[in-house]
Amino acid sequence: PSVTGKPADSDIREGKRHLLYAKSVAALRGGDRELFVEKWGAGSALSDQDVATLRALVESSGAAAQVEDLLRALGDEAGRALAKAELDSECGAALDALRRLSIWRER
Repeated sequence: PSVTGKPADSDIREGKRHLLYAKSVAALRGGDRELFVEKWGAGSALSDQDVATLRALVESSGAAAQVEDLLRALGDEAGRALAKAELDSECGAALDALRRLSIWRER
């Protein structure tokens, strides 16, 4: 919550269908996939252990690493575009700070 302003398990409990979810579902197989799809978004019915299991499945599926790699690549691309842009130094620094803030945050 101190980094994002929301509980760490809110996307799982609310069932947000974002890129991390989609990549996890695509990578998981068998019982892991069934459990993931069934439990994701189950709200207050999820125990802390359920949330931990879902997080572990996101990690073990490789989805978290894929999304982090994509964020890093897109952030680097944006940085290169900013470096080429004809901006005054104050504007360029402000945009670069926003780029870094929107992509890289503590976990």
